[in-house]
Amino acid sequence: MGNRCSSDKWRNPDFRLEWTSQFKTTLNKEIKNIPMHGINKPCIMLAGPVSAGKSSLVNTFLSAESTRLIRKADSGSDTRSVTTAFMRYDSVAVRGRFRLCDTMGILADKLTGLHPVDMSLLMKGHIRAGYKFQEDSHISEEDEHYIKNPSDLERSHCFAIVFPCTQVENISSDYKNKIVNAIRAARVQNIPTVIVLTKIDKLCTNVMKSVQKVFTCSHIRDIVKMAEEIFGVPEMYIFPVVNYSTQQINDVSTDIIALLTLKKILEFTSDHIEGPEQE
Repeated sequence: MGNRCSSDKWRNPDFRLEWTSQFKTTLNKEIKNIPMHGINKPCIMLAGPVSAGKSSLVNTFLSAESTRLIRKADSGSDTRSVTTAFMRYDSVAVRGRFRLCDTMGILADKLTGLHPVDMSLLMKGHIRAGYKFQEDSHISEEDEHYIKNPSDLERSHCFAIVFPCTQVENISSDYKNKIVNAIRAARVQNIPTVIVLTKIDKLCTNVMKSVQKVFTCSHIRDIVKMAEEIFGVPEMYIFPVVNYSTQQINDVSTDIIALLTLKKILEFTSDHIEGPEQE
């Protein structure tokens, strides 16, 4: 674990940044007011390795909207995916404007984990919530969860790769190829892609002591730049976060980091839905 922090920020996520409950309230208000151009609760699709923290990220995002910890998504650590079905989780805010769509974990083995065909069909909106993933096969058109003609509401409007920052430096070629192929599939459909780096508190002792150090830790900065090179996603679309795991109550700083990330994701989503100007 590293211990490299300074007084200089490697990223300024918001010039108004204050680690206060007032700033958390401000972010939540701004998130609720991001326009979605006629799409009611757009889908933010989450994908990533087993035990990367996808389900924990769902709970962290929802908790950051609230005054208490939310545990809607089942989370844990295992060699196989804890999430075995396609699940959608609505924003818990009164005027919530998004859904988080959790998927089966990606495994390094070429023949296991979330099937690439299922991943592509999820992006296009062809799979209904509740579908049970199969590691060695993909959904058929005869399945009750297959949507033949998906509406805009069923389609994915942003694709988020959730990846543990502790594994970036030693990522295997099989994992890299699977994730890069998923990113390419999203680009083919013109879906904005972001990378959320989890477990940053395991990377830096200063961040473990205080998550407010996230934007001054040079080790996290280096991992973000490394992820940019590995996955081909620009640095501005890569976000380090801390998931709730052992806490019993909300931590304002953890909530703010989550909300800063969520706000950017929803802004990219809004831009995607609006699309280019038509002459």
